[in-house]
Amino acid sequence: MLKNHLDAVTLEKLRRVFIEAKWFTNDVIAQGPFNANYMTRKVQVKVIDRFETRNITVLSSQMRQSIIDVIKMDILNLSKAKKNGKKVGKLKFRKHVKTIQLKQYGITYKIIDNLHIRVQNIEILKVNWLDQIPQDAEIANAQLINRHGDYYIHITTFVPNETKKLNGMHIGMDLGIKTQITLSNSVKVEYQIPPSEKLKELQRKLSRKKRGSKRYKVLLARIQKEYEHLTNEKIDIVNKIGSYLVSNLSLVSFQIPVDNFFLHSSKHRPGADPVDSTTHDNDKVCFVYHFQCEHLGLIEFQVEALSAMA
Repeated sequence: MLKNHLDAVTLEKLRRVFIEAKWFTNDVIAQGPFNANYMTRKVQVKVIDRFETRNITVLSSQMRQSIIDVIKMDILNLSKAKKNGKKVGKLKFRKHVKTIQLKQYGITYKIIDNLHIRVQNIEILKVNWLDQIPQDAEIANAQLINRHGDYYIHITTFVPNETKKLNGMHIGMDLGIKTQITLSNSVKVEYQIPPSEKLKELQRKLSRKKRGSKRYKVLLARIQKEYEHLTNEKIDIVNKIGSYLVSNLSLVSFQIPVDNFFLHSSKHRPGADPVDSTTHDNDKVCFVYHFQCEHLGLIEFQVEALSAMA
């Protein structure tokens, strides 16, 4: 979102909506989401050792509904984790709310053109990259995100499935540390994203600030933003590699240690039964599993284990 194209009133509304989201979230957690009323316009906010009543002016009713639904889902996930034997606690109050769900296109938010989007109670915002959404895409929900002082809108769309033409090519892939990816056709992929000089300078400045002070928090936010840039570069590299493999290959296979394979829960395994197995002279059995990956297409796992006859 282009902050330099937003006036002071709109920026204040964006700042206010996330503050109100935090107030409303903590109020719902305090009284329980199953007793919460999304129509309420007043919430209780704890200030040091007392409670104050604050008015909700920017956070819309559908945003409040989404907050209640998210808290209900959090409680449901905690309940499932507890049934699975994990140690869980109760929901904690939030220091910050960084994401607000925009649940209904056309009411909570609406795309006006390739540069503008309207959000309920916040007016029209100028944004980038709306032209990436295909014309035939079905627009679903979205998220209004506050990340390191910048604002983003993530939009979920559904596009028709494309039938991919497979060329029948099969390649093996080995993942490493020094050489990140080695392919069976002798192609090696190496990449490094070193810390920037700006990041090093910010870290030196942070070490001289008092922890918890205002300047400390400002520098910490700038450092987090720099780390996010580095992470985005790494994700971009991985996405480009994955796009190349999907576009040029029909099957990708690689080998993983048996411990890393069988220690995962069954829902994350490629399949219940191997499609093939081979016993080697060193009393090891190589099981072959096939898995349809959302990003890489058909993947073949080769898992080595000691033979039962050993």
